[in-house]
Amino acid sequence: MKKYNLHRLVTAAASNYSAFIIRMLIMVFLTRLLFLGLDTEDYGFWALLWSIFAYSLLLDFGYGTTLMKATSEVTVLQHWQHYNQLLSTVLINYLLIGLIIAVASVLLSWQLPRLFNFDASANEDYYRLALLVFGCGTGLVFPFGVFTEVLRGLQKFHLRNALLTLREVLNFIGMFYAIRQENPLVSMAIVAVASQLICNLLMAIACFKAMPKLSVSVRLYSTKINRSITRFSLLAYIITLASLICYKSDQIVISVFSTFTVVAFYHVALRWSEIYRMLASQMQDILAPMAAALNSEGSVNESQQLIVFSNKIITAIATAFVIPITFFAQPLLFIWLEIDNKDTLICSYILLFCTWFTVVFRHTSAQILLVSEHQKSLAIIAAVECTSNLLLSIYLIHLYGIIGVAIGTLLPSLLLGLLANIPLAGRFCHLSIARYLQLSFLSPIITGLITVTLTYGLIYTFEPQHLSSIIACSLIAIVFYVALFFFMGFNQQERNSAHHGLRDFIRSTHRSSSKR
Repeated sequence: MKKYNLHRLVTAAASNYSAFIIRMLIMVFLTRLLFLGLDTEDYGFWALLWSIFAYSLLLDFGYGTTLMKATSEVTVLQHWQHYNQLLSTVLINYLLIGLIIAVASVLLSWQLPRLFNFDASANEDYYRLALLVFGCGTGLVFPFGVFTEVLRGLQKFHLRNALLTLREVLNFIGMFYAIRQENPLVSMAIVAVASQLICNLLMAIACFKAMPKLSVSVRLYSTKINRSITRFSLLAYIITLASLICYKSDQIVISVFSTFTVVAFYHVALRWSEIYRMLASQMQDILAPMAAALNSEGSVNESQQLIVFSNKIITAIATAFVIPITFFAQPLLFIWLEIDNKDTLICSYILLFCTWFTVVFRHTSAQILLVSEHQKSLAIIAAVECTSNLLLSIYLIHLYGIIGVAIGTLLPSLLLGLLANIPLAGRFCHLSIARYLQLSFLSPIITGLITVTLTYGLIYTFEPQHLSSIIACSLIAIVFYVALFFFMGFNQQERNSAHHGLRDFIRSTHRSSSKR
């Protein structure tokens, strides 16, 4: 990779990880606060609310990805008139979608007791009100989410991350007081909506400040542009839809065939894997806007190199963290949420492996392929996965309970990654499958296997159970992995490039601090 692009990658990744550490700590304490502060029925319903309204992203119809791609391209091509028409068109579409979400929330609230299993003592009117507040608020917030994708397309990751962190801080403070109210779920819904709305409005202000030529108006709405972006948006929409079905429908399946108490235990396993996914994939959302800008410049070869290099780096990051998170899952879950449920632990192991495989072998390359005219192939793969996931989960829950649901998530991802995603990425890079796997994944995985041996030795020797000893052993394993990978995973040229990129990042950060 060119030094300039490596510098951008390192800078954005450092920003993402800095913000992630803060948000992860907030999420860990917030989950504990809610899980222990609410009764199991309320917590299960809150988890279900998030699962249901995650589907509001389905109404994005892929416009957000289209806008991110267009924003990256306009910074190179400077076609502002067309871009302003596109942004105005997408924003007006989002306003209509927000109205649909609000109306759908009202309709869903009327049918709530018929759709889900409540305990006999449950106050259905209370849950209905919480759903109405959360759903109508989501409809209000939805249109302004468009500016998150604009900042991403501008590669203003530091600014976006600062605002997302502010949202999490406001949300945590609000939730701390909300669970102490007489009707905690309603108060929590108000806090969640308000914190997101503040964040989105601040992002809108930041976008207009960063792009003086940006203009939004009803008069700029264009039916012609709406039609022209439909193909890419629809394919991106299918990919988003499939991802949500894979990762958010599990809790809905469980709530239909079981109870909210079981949903709560599965949600813990899912949240554990989500924490890991965020830890492993902070670099991924940088790749699509970078690749879109490179393609606009005609640097296709650079995009191909970006896939191989980013695969190697993200595989190393994902593997370094999955080892201690998996080995110490049992004591950490008990320390975190006082959970020693066997099914929850097994689901955690299954979902952790599924997440590692998906991050490493699928999502990294997919970010670049999506903006490199391979969206049709990715949409087909995604559609097959989500259909298989849903059917398998429904079938296996009757045989193995929530463990069957986790297996239903793992199997389609594993098979499609091996049979579809890896060959597609190899062809894009003009490499054989064997060569693609060797260049992208071999060295970080071998380093991981060596680190597994070390970690097992640490556990056998010290038998860590307390948080301090677990953290110490985890840090030893991670530092050992990073040091070993630096020499095993990089050739001399890559070590020099990584060193220069990190040095440039530190210098630029120091200059920015000095100016302040």
